[in-house]
Amino acid sequence: MRLFTAITFSTETRECIYGISESMMNSFPRMHIEKKENLHLTLSFIGEVEPSSLDKVIEALDSVSFSPFMIKMKDISFFSRKGGRIYYMCVERNDGLLTLQRSQKKALLDIGLKLEERKYRPHVTLSRRAGEDIPAASTERIAESVSSFSLMLSERGERGMIYTPIFIKKAEE
Repeated sequence: MRLFTAITFSTETRECIYGISESMMNSFPRMHIEKKENLHLTLSFIGEVEPSSLDKVIEALDSVSFSPFMIKMKDISFFSRKGGRIYYMCVERNDGLLTLQRSQKKALLDIGLKLEERKYRPHVTLSRRAGEDIPAASTERIAESVSSFSLMLSERGERGMIYTPIFIKKAEE
């Protein structure tokens, strides 16, 4: 099982982000944008886990406590990768987000999982393997209230990746 944790968005926020992706695609027709239902903010990429370890992962994530917080997204930038650029919407770093991400990471490391060593750079992926160089751009600010996170199952489907929430942890009010 390929797993990651993520903040999923309200329908309104997802529509807004997807609208920005569509306008990019209209300007750069060879760009392949992420499906609307796949838009999310990754907190921790876990990777491949044996199905027998799933209960242990859920238990670790369930031990993470956090309070609701706001995230703000604005501007489009990119990572240069082999096979093309990855375009993303920037997410402003804030204490609530960083504390949640660190708490999750610690809980997952404590049960013996190996996680990515890269520095956490919060972002929402808009397009992968873009065939054209698109300049970074400024966009309207989008805000979302975060009151939960999800453990997501990542599977390859006939028409791309399918992300399915298999556990949802709610914030403590």
